[in-house]
Amino acid sequence: MYNKTGNSISLSGWTLHAEDGAPYIQLSGSISQNSYYLIERKNTGETNEGVESPIADITADIWTSFGTGLEDGGEHLYLSYFSGTATTTIDELNFNCTFWCSLGGGSFYFSLERRSPTLSGLTESDWTSNRGDRTNFKNGTDQGGIPLRATPKARNYANYLVNYGSDLTSGTLTLTSVNSPYLIDSVWFTISAGATLTVEPGTTIKFLNNAGIQVNGTLTANGTADNKSTFTSYRDDTYGGDFNLDA
Repeated sequence: MYNKTGNSISLSGWTLHAEDGAPYIQLSGSISQNSYYLIERKNTGETNEGVESPIADITADIWTSFGTGLEDGGEHLYLSYFSGTATTTIDELNFNCTFWCSLGGGSFYFSLERRSPTLSGLTESDWTSNRGDRTNFKNGTDQGGIPLRATPKARNYANYLVNYGSDLTSGTLTLTSVNSPYLIDSVWFTISAGATLTVEPGTTIKFLNNAGIQVNGTLTANGTADNKSTFTSYRDDTYGGDFNLDA
């Protein structure tokens, strides 16, 4: 979970639960402003989070039973707040998939993640598979030391992608220094005729091998000598930090 606001949020009275009642997780504690809250599954008989939880090197905010677990084929999940007799749905998602809703299977799974934290969880197009294996941009390892194809307690990989990985077909998109750095991981990110991409001062765009921008519309970079707009390789640690974890 991610708190996109500028204030700490108490989770007293909050639950994460499925329509069928499993899992049903009562949350506790709080989420600091612009911070994350990690919920990890605890299996029957487990007592040592450090060696038994799904993520070995990141401590969960709550390590708890998921009941019968999450279905690979999708669940109708609710994030709700209870106060007295009133219930408020904070967010929800509802997916029905033939197999795992993201990529992978067996012992090889990619995380399902959101592109934008501002859209409703019911916006199906806002969900995608983690593609961090392309740049080695991952966060956390399992108990075997294998890097997760996920970003627990960190910004989602898909959120780094310019226009969340889709071409810019119309209108104006402004890339801000607040959300920098950005990434282009496809061969070509296309700005269609009539569309405009504006890059604010202090903003960095990184490129995967062989990736680039095809400008059929307008690209405006407003950097200055003192506050540059930077276009560089994802291997460049000077601008935008260590994106491929080689530092």
